[in-house]
Amino acid sequence: MKKEKIIMTKDGFNKLTAEYNRMRYEEMQECLQNLQDAREKGDISENAEYEVAKQTIDELNEKILKIGAQLMNASIIEGVIDNGTVQLLTWVKIKNNKLGKEIEYKIVPENESSLKENKISFSSPIGKALMGKSIGEKVNVNVPAGNMELEILNIRCF
Repeated sequence: MKKEKIIMTKDGFNKLTAEYNRMRYEEMQECLQNLQDAREKGDISENAEYEVAKQTIDELNEKILKIGAQLMNASIIEGVIDNGTVQLLTWVKIKNNKLGKEIEYKIVPENESSLKENKISFSSPIGKALMGKSIGEKVNVNVPAGNMELEILNIRCF
């Protein structure tokens, strides 16, 4: 069965690789040391510290496997074809017509979204509504807070 490709930017791939390596080499060493320390404290059948250390290693292994699978199935996107529409990796300036507020978002793959950095996923409700649209178009988006009417003010690639 073929795994679905996971879209990432080169930057996102590099960050995930760094996290993967940190977990495999730094965190795992620390967990193994904690397990060894707990084992040295005597009878492991009644040693809660030993059980916690084992559980921590199991959880870390699960995370490492998950990230490893993401890296193995990564499809790295390089750039944008500027055709005047909202697409992956473009910046789009929108106006919430109801509130009169303007904001600019970068459209990114799911695993790279960050509201702090004004990056939204192309698969989020707002991202989906904006994809393929042009400057001047209006879209209605249903979000948890209700329905929003957004107007596209500008689209840029960089």
